[in-house]
Amino acid sequence: MKKSGDGQITALVPVYECADRLASHISWLRSLQGTFADFIWVVTPGRDDSARLARKASQDLGGAYLEVPPGLYKAWNTGIRAVGTEFTYISTVGETASAEGLRRLRNSLQVQGADVCFTPPFLPQDAKARSQLLRWPIFRFRRELRKKQGKVLHPLMVAKLQAVAGIFSLLGSCASCLFRTSYLQAHPFPTGYFHYGDAAWVYENYATARMVYLDDPMADFSVHGPSGRNIGPRDVERLRQIILRDLRRMPGTRQAAHALSKLDAASRYLDSKRGRRPSRFWWLNLKLAKARLERSRCEKRFAREMVVLEKKLIRSDTQALLK
Repeated sequence: MKKSGDGQITALVPVYECADRLASHISWLRSLQGTFADFIWVVTPGRDDSARLARKASQDLGGAYLEVPPGLYKAWNTGIRAVGTEFTYISTVGETASAEGLRRLRNSLQVQGADVCFTPPFLPQDAKARSQLLRWPIFRFRRELRKKQGKVLHPLMVAKLQAVAGIFSLLGSCASCLFRTSYLQAHPFPTGYFHYGDAAWVYENYATARMVYLDDPMADFSVHGPSGRNIGPRDVERLRQIILRDLRRMPGTRQAAHALSKLDAASRYLDSKRGRRPSRFWWLNLKLAKARLERSRCEKRFAREMVVLEKKLIRSDTQALLK
């Protein structure tokens, strides 16, 4: 293990029933041995040959081999606790990054003293997969993020974008991110939010995590099928309540808090009316179309209030520095 502050990167490799993709992924990891100073293999034994392949890879490439029970974010957290380098890269099987891209992310973290640097993934050629990715917040808000790229994002900007994004993580794919290990160890991924623990991580840590966005993609992404669990109206509300509680505790945030509360109500109403499995072309229903329009209006109002609040705080901080 390397000492913290060394500028080196550990690849954390979660493995579970992915034997069909694991051999090629291991080959890619081998090609980046000069980029990764260490490997941590977190393996959940399953019905295929993945565990054996991962154990052999750990013997060939090095690194700790840790067997963990089922649970994606629990597995990640187990591996993260074992990392001893300054930076951690979560290497999802089937998703590969460029060595130069990882160096760019590391440089950004070092220059800005940041805790996570995130980028959009490369868009796939397949039209259906491409369309799915373009709905992600990292693409939906790309124009706004570009204006701030390379700089630490203001926490209120992160809160605004994540709250509007709802259940989808602003960070996009973690295979397109690089984390400062010490922050990640002190702030592990939440495990009580099913398959959207990465979004919950942003909600829980937006106020203290120093986040930097870079616009150049450095990793690909394998579009997966449905998670098998439907998102209920209260699931998104539970996350937005984190930001709402913070706003209600801050001075001068009454309007922003009210706008978020209205957004929450509009989202909950629309989700409850269209159901867990919306029918095809549900948005053509007049009642649902009106509810969708109302949610859009609430999103815009909340975004405006957060921009005003962010500018106000930036001005007050600047004035405090000038005194």
